[in-house]
Amino acid sequence: MRSRLVPLLLAALAVPAAAAAQAPLRGSALAVELRGELAVPTSAFEDRYDLGTGFGFGIAAKYPVAPILALYAGWDRFEFDGTPGDAGVEVVDRGFRVGAQLGLPEPIGGLDPFVTAGVTYNRATLEVRDEAGTTEVEDGRSPGYEVGAGVMVPVARGVWLVPEGRYRLRSADLPIASLGDGDVRIRYLAFNLGVVIRLPGRDADPPR
Repeated sequence: MRSRLVPLLLAALAVPAAAAAQAPLRGSALAVELRGELAVPTSAFEDRYDLGTGFGFGIAAKYPVAPILALYAGWDRFEFDGTPGDAGVEVVDRGFRVGAQLGLPEPIGGLDPFVTAGVTYNRATLEVRDEAGTTEVEDGRSPGYEVGAGVMVPVARGVWLVPEGRYRLRSADLPIASLGDGDVRIRYLAFNLGVVIRLPGRDADPPR
């Protein structure tokens, strides 16, 4: 009986160790992400201000708390331009984000897909330019949420390219008389390409 238990115990211990070896973010290895972003406004947010595709950038830190789970915290800024009627509009949405990233125990074809979910704490600025001049209003910070999915593509030791898509939503108060009441739901799809760099850590093994 004892001779059978030893191999079983070794196999059980090997499972979490193998999972940790496959996950790009693990142990005590803090990672930093820099990214450029495109944003597509949706629904009433697009219709009210006749907005086009927006552009943005962001930075985030990611820290693993389990072989396939990491927590993230970061900051983003998005800018949209629009032309409602005869006016010119600029909407800037920026602020903080925190959440979790969940991956798979093993890669698929050398790639590491993941999903994310988190909360945002943003503020927005609306600037309107028309015949009367330029008017600018800013709302206070308010919470929102984001969900997304992406894939980590290893390119060098401790470095990944990360394409990702996210859906973001929150409510804001941007009162400008010519554009109706100030209540607006800011929502958009964000598509970003990031570079993740894993910092040295005592548990950070070389990537595959």
